[in-house]
Amino acid sequence: MRLPHEYTKFIERQHLLMKSSPAPMAWTRDTPKLSQLRRFHFYTGNIEKAKQLDFRVTTLWAATLLFSLLASTVSSQSSEAFVTLNCGGAAFTDPVTGLEWENDARYIEASDDLREERVLINASVLLEPSTSPVVNAESLKDASVFYPIGSIPRSKFCYNLPIFYYLTLWPRNYLLRATFPSSNLTTKGDNVSLMSTYSMRFYFTVDSTYISTIELQENQPQILELVITAFDKMVYVCLVPLEDRSSMPAISALELRPFEVGMYPRVDSGMLKDSITTYFLTVARLNFGGDIQLRYPVDKYDRIWAPAKIPSGEKQFTSRTNVSRVHVQPYAPMDMPDEVMSTAWVATQKENNVMFELNLTGVRAMRAVPSFYLSLVFYDMLETANNTRFVNIYLDDDVYNRRWTFTTNAPTFKIRANGTSPNPGLVNAAEIYGEFDAVVWRTFQNDSSTLKTFSESAPSLLDTAGDPCLPVPWAWVVCSIETPPRVTQINITSRGVGGNLPTDFGQLDRLTILDLSNNSFRGRVPASLRNVTTLTAMNLGGNELEGELPGFPPLASQNLESL
Repeated sequence: MRLPHEYTKFIERQHLLMKSSPAPMAWTRDTPKLSQLRRFHFYTGNIEKAKQLDFRVTTLWAATLLFSLLASTVSSQSSEAFVTLNCGGAAFTDPVTGLEWENDARYIEASDDLREERVLINASVLLEPSTSPVVNAESLKDASVFYPIGSIPRSKFCYNLPIFYYLTLWPRNYLLRATFPSSNLTTKGDNVSLMSTYSMRFYFTVDSTYISTIELQENQPQILELVITAFDKMVYVCLVPLEDRSSMPAISALELRPFEVGMYPRVDSGMLKDSITTYFLTVARLNFGGDIQLRYPVDKYDRIWAPAKIPSGEKQFTSRTNVSRVHVQPYAPMDMPDEVMSTAWVATQKENNVMFELNLTGVRAMRAVPSFYLSLVFYDMLETANNTRFVNIYLDDDVYNRRWTFTTNAPTFKIRANGTSPNPGLVNAAEIYGEFDAVVWRTFQNDSSTLKTFSESAPSLLDTAGDPCLPVPWAWVVCSIETPPRVTQINITSRGVGGNLPTDFGQLDRLTILDLSNNSFRGRVPASLRNVTTLTAMNLGGNELEGELPGFPPLASQNLESL
């Protein structure tokens, strides 16, 4: 499906400069043994294409990792900074995590007005019975549904999610989880089905970045999880209807969780180089040796760890658990739960492989991902006479090297002890993410603040909040395609808007067209408007304005073609 014109201008950028910070080759008794197979970028193109990129990864000699033993205490994190929204539903306490869920109304600007206009509707979701545990099962019963077509067209529907640690020295990364309902939706109260009203296909964006096109499924909810970087006091999470306003966005849950500073380091994070960082889209988070799903409070960041299943009849490796539970020193890029580090898959013999397979079909269907971020976590939680292990890591049958390329949607990884290791190979956990460019530009600050002040005069001008220009502009605004974008046109003719015009209109110094006709504005035309020397057309007729127009400079008067 064709993306909106605005997306192609702002987010389809090919910034593929990927960096990786140095990583140690070995761990001994005197150094932390919780280790990562550092960020490796497995490019989906051919090797020749990968060679053309500035692709730097610290090389581990013969892909050999050394294990050793260290015990310590892991710090705890409060859920105070969590945002946990039950969209369209009531507040409740989660029976699994103990977290408090709240209604989403206060995170949507002018939500009461939108509900009164029947633009925002609370819906019930018909769920199919499930025999296995369902993530966020209680919140899946409800949804917030947004009608794009009404008396006033709407370009997007945004949630303003507060950033708890905004004032800290460095930007930090956040886990963002969005849950979308099945298409079996009925309005609450009158129980009217919404299934055939509009298309169930829409765009999902975070700040200025297109994430994916969502299409609600008839009997299946969808969960999309990201690792994002926050650079401002708010993150805008938006549902964007199709260009012809023929679709009806809906969402069941939104969750935002802060990581500690330094976790999940990525390209240019905190540097604002070219105003681009990268986002991660979760592919898998595996707990080897575990038998149940783990999340908060076991994982203080509320990451969801799925128990990896050993294939039936597998003889080369087995699950092992340290029943007394280990305590692991936090490691800056990847703070791990003790319960995850207490289990592992362990080879039965030194010459045997520990193997697991990844499925990349889902993430590649969501969006283009030019590279992947893979973390393998190793910790010798077993009591052995010589607690040292050396392993080689293979992609299929290719020992680790910087030219690894995913040639299929089902790559297989193998961990095997090398010839010098006194013990068989093991692995505790794995995380894999698709990595893609994220644009962190927003509308030029003066333009944005002026428009937001102006929009407070009428809910219809919110349209509906988020950033005025990105990822798509408000319906009554036209923006330039420079970075950051500037507001070049305002057209609110016959929108039923009243009140006084903002005194800071003069800050819109790239404005070329201003049409405020046929509304109920009163008072004087702001004197600051004389500073907008780029105006070519202005229409203030059909209002209750008084006094004279400000005296425009000669050059500005020459530019005005229509007044």
